[in-house]
Amino acid sequence: MIGGIHIENESIKNKDTFQLQQMILFLKSEIAKYQNEISTLKKNDYESLINSLEHENSQLANQKKELSLELMKLKKSFEKEMNTLHEDIQFRETQRIKQVASIETLVKSKNGLQKENSKLTKAIKEAHHELTASKLHWSEKIEKNLIQSVKNIDNTLRNFIQTTEQHLSTIKEELLKNNLETTEINGYLLKEVKNKSNKIDILMIEIDELKEQHQFKPAPSIDDFSSLNPKILAHLDNQIQKMFSQSLNFENQLDEKLRILDDLEHKLIQLTNEIDNK
Repeated sequence: MIGGIHIENESIKNKDTFQLQQMILFLKSEIAKYQNEISTLKKNDYESLINSLEHENSQLANQKKELSLELMKLKKSFEKEMNTLHEDIQFRETQRIKQVASIETLVKSKNGLQKENSKLTKAIKEAHHELTASKLHWSEKIEKNLIQSVKNIDNTLRNFIQTTEQHLSTIKEELLKNNLETTEINGYLLKEVKNKSNKIDILMIEIDELKEQHQFKPAPSIDDFSSLNPKILAHLDNQIQKMFSQSLNFENQLDEKLRILDDLEHKLIQLTNEIDNK
């Protein structure tokens, strides 16, 4: 095109001004035409760009809305987690304070129990010493009393049996020698038998009282010392069992004495019957 214009310019030089003016008008017309086309193209490009931008803006607005919703969700979730974390921190702090208070209480309780344990240990030792001393004294005293009581009963019974046998023997000898009247003999013998029976009754009452005395003064029960040390309890139990065995032995001896008295009383009754039959 440029080459064509150049040729036309060369030809214009040989023409008149009218033709030049016509050419200028034509060129202006062409320029205006091109300007309109350029304007149309620009307008179309602007509209396309605007539509594209509006579409992109709409997409961005939707994304912004979605992001805002997501941000709100994240914010709520974060606030919820923060509240939960805050509550957990407060709970842990409360638990820590309670545990510290509990530990302090346990420490005080431990110190108190240690002091109480020391007092109880000291009291048990003192009670053990006192109980041991008292037990030995009480055991020796009871044992001596039992032995002495058995000896007294045994001596009394022996003396009584010996005296009674001698007396009966003397009576028989005197009856045989003097050949007294039957009525006098019976009266005399009955009187003697009655006296001996009274003595037997008195002696049996004394024996019963002695048994009753020991029966109602039992040795301390092991339950009375249930709060003491097991070793002390075992020792006391052995001592009490020993004394219980001695008491049984004492009662057996008393029963034997009573049996002898019963035999003696039976002999007196037989003698009385023999006298009555003469």
